[in-house]
Amino acid sequence: MDDVVLTAALAKPDAYPYPVDRVQVIETHISRVFLAGDFAYKVRKPVRFDFVDFSTAQARREDCQTELRLNRTLAPGLYLDVVPIVAGDTAGSVKVEGAGTPVEYAVKMRRFPQQDLFSEMLTENRLQAAHIDALAERMARFHHDQPFARLEEGYGTPARVHATLDECLGSIERLDDRSGLSTEVSRLVPASAAPLGEAIQTLQTRLQSGHVRACHGDLHLGNIVWLDGEPTAH
Repeated sequence: MDDVVLTAALAKPDAYPYPVDRVQVIETHISRVFLAGDFAYKVRKPVRFDFVDFSTAQARREDCQTELRLNRTLAPGLYLDVVPIVAGDTAGSVKVEGAGTPVEYAVKMRRFPQQDLFSEMLTENRLQAAHIDALAERMARFHHDQPFARLEEGYGTPARVHATLDECLGSIERLDDRSGLSTEVSRLVPASAAPLGEAIQTLQTRLQSGHVRACHGDLHLGNIVWLDGEPTAH
């Protein structure tokens, strides 16, 4: 189903399997989140960037499943399921969690008040030291319990870090012709590569000593919510 048609269909209350008064849509650069009643449904956009390729339905479904698996570790009460979206009875309509051949998939989540996000709490001057202390304690426990990366997995190696840096710098260089940043880019590339070369031994030591683990990759205030009396990263 066309992305524009799908988005319009999911914005209608009758797309959902329970009574919904109004659907609110939150946009990110790679997803749309449809807030409907007590639940939220995150749908990947069919985009392709340097860092992610969601141009196929299979890739979008697999990423939904990966998000559910990873984020349940820190937020089991928030991430509920990966559910199908199927074509509705009329042209251009859909049914979330319906029966039939899926046209798309969504991560189903428990909805929470947006004002309980740490980013909103900070804006409203409600974020207190006790909230930060609780978050630090929870993340420390989480990091402590994560398994070490094994050497053969390749995570945290100088080569892996270097490849990531090259990918980022390559993206910047490809923008150069359109952005007029030639001078800045010419300084950025060597300035970024030099410290990495000096840190090779440090990176190897961190890996060998068990300081490379699977952790949260996008931990910022907009991804932390005060839920059921504790900080929950999502």
